[in-house]
Amino acid sequence: MFTLLSVSLILLVVFVLFRHIEFLRGKGRIFELSRRKLDRITYKALHALQRSIRYVVEFVHKDIFLYGIHLVVYIALLVVRVLERWLDRVTTFIRSFRNKRKNGEASEG
Repeated sequence: MFTLLSVSLILLVVFVLFRHIEFLRGKGRIFELSRRKLDRITYKALHALQRSIRYVVEFVHKDIFLYGIHLVVYIALLVVRVLERWLDRVTTFIRSFRNKRKNGEASEG
């Protein structure tokens, strides 16, 4: 953390120092050609990043949406399985009474 703060402070001091020297000279910027080249590269990179960030955001939103749908369908499937087990138990319970009644009547008659 201290290193990061130190580097940021050094860069800020160098920037302010360059701006002060440029102001005193009254001419163009220090290292003007290399700074223009760096500005062009930075602009191109920023423009490319802005174009691609839209696709990244769309992909992430679509991915989150699809994950949400998957989660809802998974929960619905679990509920259906629980209901299926419950209905199976109820059906087995009801059939057991029918089988007992048939067996009881057959033994009496």
